[in-house]
Amino acid sequence: MPRSIKRRRRRDAPTPRKLGLFLRHLARTGSVSDAARAIGVSRNTLYRLRRSDEDFAFRWKVALDGALDEAYTEAHRRAVVGTERPVLHRGRPVGAIRTYNDKLLMSLLRLHWRSFSGQKPGISGQNSGQSKSDRPASSSARPIGPRRLPTAT
Repeated sequence: MPRSIKRRRRRDAPTPRKLGLFLRHLARTGSVSDAARAIGVSRNTLYRLRRSDEDFAFRWKVALDGALDEAYTEAHRRAVVGTERPVLHRGRPVGAIRTYNDKLLMSLLRLHWRSFSGQKPGISGQNSGQSKSDRPASSSARPIGPRRLPTAT
């Protein structure tokens, strides 16, 4: 009668505890390399496990979605709410200036404009296949900028 062979766990195989730590790091940082380094396991081992274990692959995706959601929230805060930077005079704080990240705001608007307009992600308004006659002429287009209200005299 054959003896049952007990398979040993590979030395480099991550424990369930390490996998949980990896997923927490992944959700916080969004970086597989950083999360793998934090638990002391190679990226290749983790990717191999993700291919072979559907449950782990699902939890990996959820962790990355959480990291993406957190990054989006921070980008929105910096672009729309802004950040305060101190104003110094002779080395002492005398006030603060709120700054906004316009490039980040444009990226967020571009992302959402595509979802509203139904355009595919690689298509912008100018290169969307419109003919030149379909697009408004740049000389007749109103400039985009802040409105100036009339001042009271």
